[in-house]
Amino acid sequence: MGFYIHEGFKGACTVLREMVTGIECKAIVPSGYRGEKGELWLVRILPPPIPGSSPHVVFTTPYLILRPGPKEWLAYFARTLPKINPADPQRSYGILMKYGPKRNYWNEYIFEAYVNHRTEVVFLAGLPDVEETRPHSRVNS
Repeated sequence: MGFYIHEGFKGACTVLREMVTGIECKAIVPSGYRGEKGELWLVRILPPPIPGSSPHVVFTTPYLILRPGPKEWLAYFARTLPKINPADPQRSYGILMKYGPKRNYWNEYIFEAYVNHRTEVVFLAGLPDVEETRPHSRVNS
């Protein structure tokens, strides 16, 4: 999983730039969601089935982050990544996105951040470490 900025389109592919690493990829989105440039997505992206000659594949239905924006998410990563491995932010990001700081971290985030959905996209709001920002957190129940 990772947080990606929608950078537009190249043909039938959506161009996504990973927010922390800056790695850009062209991807097909099987759910059918095209999105718009500037959106923030939380998705799992698989590498191309044929390296170098085919696009990446967005494996999950895209989670579209409605709020906050990239600036606040980068601040979240700046607060969180040093707690995992202060010496290696890239490795810390991979660990955070795969495991979270505790079991079910990302599942709980998605559950509490859920706003709405359509068949091809799920809408989320809030930050994992700021309870007041998530619509279904304890403090907003």
